[in-house]
Amino acid sequence: MISGRVELVGMIQQHPLLKPRVDITVASESGNAKTLEATVDTGTTAWLTLPPQTIRELGLRYAGTRPVELADGSHQPARLYVGFISWYDQTLVRLIYESDSEPLLGMGLLLGSKLSVEVLPNGAVTIEQMAIDT
Repeated sequence: MISGRVELVGMIQQHPLLKPRVDITVASESGNAKTLEATVDTGTTAWLTLPPQTIRELGLRYAGTRPVELADGSHQPARLYVGFISWYDQTLVRLIYESDSEPLLGMGLLLGSKLSVEVLPNGAVTIEQMAIDT
């Protein structure tokens, strides 16, 4: 099980701005590794997005570009990098998208998982692996 917390990141007109966050460890082929706090984002289909500075710090290998659709419906090319993601008790080799946003954990990585979020400040976030019959 992977666990984290809902973070209160601000207020807008007395309404809390909340982000479900978990720690995730990412490594490069050379073994550089870093544990990052990622926001769980069910609106992205990617496995993981990282900012350019983190990609450079880890030394992730460039793997090309792929067109992506943004939340506003526009399309743009996204740079992809090869990364090793610690997920449950495994190390997964996945394409990591470069984004100018904070680290985002997307639906691609959540596939086969049960996500539970207590949507309140400091609420629990849990991601549990599900048994999937193939």
